[in-house]
Amino acid sequence: MSRSFAVAILILTTAVCGTQGQEPLSSTEVNRSCPIASDSAWTPQEQFVWSQLCISGIAELKKSSAPSTDLRAAFLETILLNDKYRTLLSRRGVRIIGANFVDTVRLENVDINHDLWLQDSSLPGGADLVGMRSAHTIAFERCKIGRRLDANVLSVVGSLLLRESEFQEIQLEEAQVGKNLDLSGSKVTDLLDLSSARISGQLDLGRSTVAGKLDSENIEVGNTMFLGSGAKFQGPVDLSGAKIKNDLIFAGGIFSNEINLDRAQVGGKFVINARSVPTAISLSNFSFGSVDAGYDPLATLRQLMTVNQRYEPTLYDRFAKSYVEIPDVARSLAIEKYNAEFRHSDSVSERVFLFSAWMFWGYGYRPQYLVWWVAAFACCCALIFKTGERNLLRGDRPDSWLVFAIDAAVPGIHLNKEHEKIRFSDWRQSVLYYLRFSGAILVYVGFEYIGSSWNRVGDIWAEGLTKLCIA
Repeated sequence: MSRSFAVAILILTTAVCGTQGQEPLSSTEVNRSCPIASDSAWTPQEQFVWSQLCISGIAELKKSSAPSTDLRAAFLETILLNDKYRTLLSRRGVRIIGANFVDTVRLENVDINHDLWLQDSSLPGGADLVGMRSAHTIAFERCKIGRRLDANVLSVVGSLLLRESEFQEIQLEEAQVGKNLDLSGSKVTDLLDLSSARISGQLDLGRSTVAGKLDSENIEVGNTMFLGSGAKFQGPVDLSGAKIKNDLIFAGGIFSNEINLDRAQVGGKFVINARSVPTAISLSNFSFGSVDAGYDPLATLRQLMTVNQRYEPTLYDRFAKSYVEIPDVARSLAIEKYNAEFRHSDSVSERVFLFSAWMFWGYGYRPQYLVWWVAAFACCCALIFKTGERNLLRGDRPDSWLVFAIDAAVPGIHLNKEHEKIRFSDWRQSVLYYLRFSGAILVYVGFEYIGSSWNRVGDIWAEGLTKLCIA
């Protein structure tokens, strides 16, 4: 008897201790019923949705015994805006899964106090969210929305999630999103209008497909804008006047039409590679902090400039500044700039000068070219002088005509003072004068150009190092 009593005490103690530290269940969770009954005018599936939302905030229509998944827009508007119902919605808000809205969802110019999530649902009549204001998150995930999602002047404090969905058209002109705008994996058949929108977080269009125009003129993005990662843009992309605080990512995207980046400002990196260069692009007054141009920056730059509608010399400098830590790449990009200047110059004298600068010293970035030219010229002249030994007018025959030619070609060098006394009686004397004159001019201009070029390289490196120190 005492043993049975002890066992009972032990079981009772364990049960009491096991319940300590657990949150008490709410009355709705205990009763599993909603204190506000469904409206009698609602369809069976709408009554099911309300009962689930009232209890848990989630209504999955495939779990309903109702014969249909059809919902009316008026029902959604009632539970979101009528105080009788919305005060009972949990902190989860409204999450409806697997519904078919038979008419256009109209929530224009209303205030939503809860999250609104529609998942795996169909809205053939589209949705009108113009001027809607929400302090929470609005989401359409894996939905099919016909006609138009009209959300101009929408204001959302949280995120706007439109991922993995299919849209006919999206209008988000002058919309304001407090966190992220996520369109990843979605398909838009016609226009995607984000003009003058304000996105405080990031804008993600990765893996999306936009068959029509992407209008992002004057958009402002507070973080990174993703247009790569498998995204496909079949229509034109307008980013003119865009302001992107962090990075603009094109790498991994496919652009089948023109991109307009006129007056766009990117505070971080412009990430692009040769495969993501569009068929046409406009880069007038386009600025960015730095560029990540893939494994071959020079090839990317050349392809970008090939499809660019106008010559933008400042872009070459910005590319070069982004690779100050890789001197060979920065030097190649700087040389490409002068090659572009030569191709776009209308002045014959400028083209002659640039061609000479490239041929003799690689625009100052290849000083070894100058040494090779002086050596080659000196060798030719040495051969000429050797064939005219019999025409020496004054001075003794040098031990080496090559040393004599080098001594004559390079000013300031006196390998043998006796070389200054040598004179020829025929035309070779004119060759000697020309060798000395051209050598002096070539060396002077070469060193001047090399000095100015290295000053430019120094400025590029200094700016790049300053950015690294600040970062």
